[in-house]
Amino acid sequence: MARVLVAGGSLGGLFVANMLLRDGHDVRVLEKVKGSMNGRGAGIVSHDALVNALERLDLDVQSTLGVLVPGRVLLDGSGNASQKLDMPQVLTSWSRLYQILLEAFPTERYLQGVTVQRVEHDEREVRVFASRDSTELTFEADLLIACDGIRSSIRQQIFPNTQPHYAGYIAWRGVCEESLLSDYTLISLFDYYGFCVPADEQIIGYPVAGPNNDTRRGQRAYNFVWYRPVPQGAELRNILTDADGNHYTQGIPPHKVSWRQIAKAREDARNLLSPQFAEILEKTAQ
Repeated sequence: MARVLVAGGSLGGLFVANMLLRDGHDVRVLEKVKGSMNGRGAGIVSHDALVNALERLDLDVQSTLGVLVPGRVLLDGSGNASQKLDMPQVLTSWSRLYQILLEAFPTERYLQGVTVQRVEHDEREVRVFASRDSTELTFEADLLIACDGIRSSIRQQIFPNTQPHYAGYIAWRGVCEESLLSDYTLISLFDYYGFCVPADEQIIGYPVAGPNNDTRRGQRAYNFVWYRPVPQGAELRNILTDADGNHYTQGIPPHKVSWRQIAKAREDARNLLSPQFAEILEKTAQ
């Protein structure tokens, strides 16, 4: 049995922590956020790798994992289905997976409000120096697994020269309540894994559970991601700058996105996307 620390208690951290605990190891998770993180993420497409991972944890949740769609539809700019594909698939959400994995992991081993400051290690063990509520903490283990995200403080310490590089495109993401949408959009798009592909762009969308992981008809939501090419420079900088002039180099928090940029994205949607997707962008609160 090994003593294992997992830094980061989101989906990656909870998956690996649950797996190692069930393999007989002494596992603790260090998560810097206090309280529930439900509602933080959006939709997730369920592939075999996800189902297999849940089965390895003895979690028989496929029937409640998310929303089943019958297939995929590609909409043209006028809103017509240019292609359809029969492909049954379950679409889940970050919140639902987080709930499943968190409930499977012992509460006393999931330590919240813990911020990792630095890491030291030798041939015997690894030591994690952290803080919680202004109190300094030290944890010792045989293995530390860093699941603390794209801005990982552990990665910055161990691999300081490894930095993210901009790929040349951005993604607008949102979740729209089912109850807000027109019958036209509900009938022609909502129940499908939908696509629309203007020149050099792509938007995808699919139904997910609504608030409190509710999958009843009328209570669900539609998750979308709109991928758009944006050259590095002034245009990208404007998108990543909030209304007060603060710039976020590696992605702007949702509540900080400038209302001017949102208005422009919605205008572009009306001009470039199918009417169904344009409506969804118009009616998405955040």
